[in-house]
Amino acid sequence: VRTRCMDQSRDAPKARKNMPSLRHPTRPLTPLVEDRHLFYGSDYAATAAAAAAAAAAGSRPTTTSPLGRHHSMGNASRGSPLASPSPPAPREGVLSRHQSLKISSGGQLLQLRREVREFVDVLDSERSLELQLQAADKLALALDGESLATAVTRTQSETVIMLDKLIESVDANLAIKICRLYFLMNPQPDMVGVCKKLYFLSKEKTNDKLFYSENLIECITRFIDAGEGLVPLLYASGALKHISESTLCIKALLTSNVARILGNLVKPQTITQLASCPADGLLPQKRPAKAAQILVQVTAVLRNLAAYSMASKSLFVANNLLGDLCTILHTHGQHTELVLNVTRILSKFTTFPDCLDIVTTHDSAVEDLLQILFKYPTNLPLCVRSCFVLTTLTMESAPVREKIARTGDGVPALIALLLEWAKMDAALPPNTQNSCVQSPPQPQAAPTSVDAPMVAPPSDIEQAMIKLIRLIANLSINEDIGILISHSPGIEVLIHILDDKSVYEHEELVLNVLCAVTNISYYPSTPDAPNIILQHATGITPVLISLLQHENDEAITESIRAFGNFSRDERVRTAMYEQGVDKLVIDMLKFPNQEVAYQACGVVMNMANDPRNHSALAEKNAGAMLVDIFLKHALDLHKNLDFLLVIVKAVFNICSIPQLCDQLSSAHLLSLRTSLGGAPVRLSGKTAAEAEFIDVVQHLVARVLELLQTRNNHKKERGHSPL
Repeated sequence: VRTRCMDQSRDAPKARKNMPSLRHPTRPLTPLVEDRHLFYGSDYAATAAAAAAAAAAGSRPTTTSPLGRHHSMGNASRGSPLASPSPPAPREGVLSRHQSLKISSGGQLLQLRREVREFVDVLDSERSLELQLQAADKLALALDGESLATAVTRTQSETVIMLDKLIESVDANLAIKICRLYFLMNPQPDMVGVCKKLYFLSKEKTNDKLFYSENLIECITRFIDAGEGLVPLLYASGALKHISESTLCIKALLTSNVARILGNLVKPQTITQLASCPADGLLPQKRPAKAAQILVQVTAVLRNLAAYSMASKSLFVANNLLGDLCTILHTHGQHTELVLNVTRILSKFTTFPDCLDIVTTHDSAVEDLLQILFKYPTNLPLCVRSCFVLTTLTMESAPVREKIARTGDGVPALIALLLEWAKMDAALPPNTQNSCVQSPPQPQAAPTSVDAPMVAPPSDIEQAMIKLIRLIANLSINEDIGILISHSPGIEVLIHILDDKSVYEHEELVLNVLCAVTNISYYPSTPDAPNIILQHATGITPVLISLLQHENDEAITESIRAFGNFSRDERVRTAMYEQGVDKLVIDMLKFPNQEVAYQACGVVMNMANDPRNHSALAEKNAGAMLVDIFLKHALDLHKNLDFLLVIVKAVFNICSIPQLCDQLSSAHLLSLRTSLGGAPVRLSGKTAAEAEFIDVVQHLVARVLELLQTRNNHKKERGHSPL
């Protein structure tokens, strides 16, 4: 028997908590970062260094656009704004808009001017902080949703001058209230300094509640929606990124219109507008990079939305965010931090069929994810996530497997990358810890046995190898690609990994190597294309034998699957016989996990063809054992068809060997005949599996009837009553 990929539809076996699994691979999770920064990669090292230096100094960076000068990106500069701003939601404890001061009449205009004048007086007289906070709230009521008419322009200018002085207030509460006043002014003064101040305030996690209570989330998202200049957009979106790490703020974002607003920013046409925007005094060659820096912040917010709740999936799908994010992989592949954010989002959602279809059908997503691996082989967090997305796609989509094989060097390049990573892994010091790609923290527990010690999580390079090996295993499901992989130079690295790595210290890695080895060993060698894995079959037999007794059911299953392919080789069957593996495999026919029992049946079927294994089969009475298993599962024929097919094949082989069939009692044969006789009637024979089952059953029934007739003849000769 030859076995390929495990049936992913079967229920996963029960196992110890947090046990590595092929059906549920570990997800690439982003480690928590205590400090908040505008950028975390090295794409914009100079910008990040300047921002860090300014933050350390406690003051905002200088800007070429001073506060107080009106500066916007309106129709004159870029054709049309990104979107029309919507009115802000009322804050708790703040009058709603219809209760705010109006300026539609002369008396109301004078009232607004008095409010502004009183606020300026409070600030100018340096009264207590409490009075300043009250004055800021009072003015916010007057400004909320209203326009400052030309008649109050001078008063507004005076207010802005005072706000500019106090925006550097050491009290975050007052500074945030003052920043909000800027957003409420219409027309707004220049917002570069205000957005920078908000950004630096957002770096402190203790200020997240203030952003929420002052309704700045709504103000910032409206400002981003209006598209008021590249530099203020960068800092506003950076502030939104920081506060989106807060549970309180992320809940507010999920219930707001932020998905549509940020989704608008990642659309190709909007990115083109941003990159060509003449505002902010930037040189033309610097504008595309600045636009990419904004996208880094925006995609980080989207990633936080995706990570917080899977309920955000509907927002991503409804706004076609996944398709636009895939386009960013193609247009901005040189911006690694941006690409990392995109792959983080894709790794969250591609496990859902509707999201997977969007990525699968995108014009260039698969090729772009593949190119990331070849372009940035040492950027392990990025490679891990790209590999994870590709493994998800190739698990479900045959066209994606074919597309990868057709892309450039495809398979040979992936094997070369695995060789490179294996060398990097071999060069690491022992017990290297994972620094960039980690699993969520788990409570410490005592080992359940001496065979299952507590071990450190995989290193970054090992995580990358796990995902890449899983990708190769998925690709090998395709026959043409599998044959190509089987004779590709370098694929023997899988054998070396099995030899070098302990399953107790590298359990997930070993599991994935076993899966790849089994899938590749499915394909036979030919004179023109020898299967390199099969050539090493006897070398890894001891490793497979040791894994047959592992506590992880999937390790046992994968080992037996491999034996199902390798046992076609007489040398492997010899090793199995000499080391008593044949008896161990026969015992596994009764294994409670049906996947393990299924694979054991396949090995027993091959063992029956080798006379050296007949004594073990006879000693364990394997024929009777197989008949009992068949009778037990034949009641649900359609559900267990694959399992029953390999059983009847094994029984037929045993019934063809006199030494073994003589062990089967007449009662077993009669029960088997009765059960087999009704089985074909319940099948249509339309599928390949059903047609094969009916054919094998017909041959087995004929063999059983022949055995029963022979026994009847013997009974007659001895004078006994026939059966």
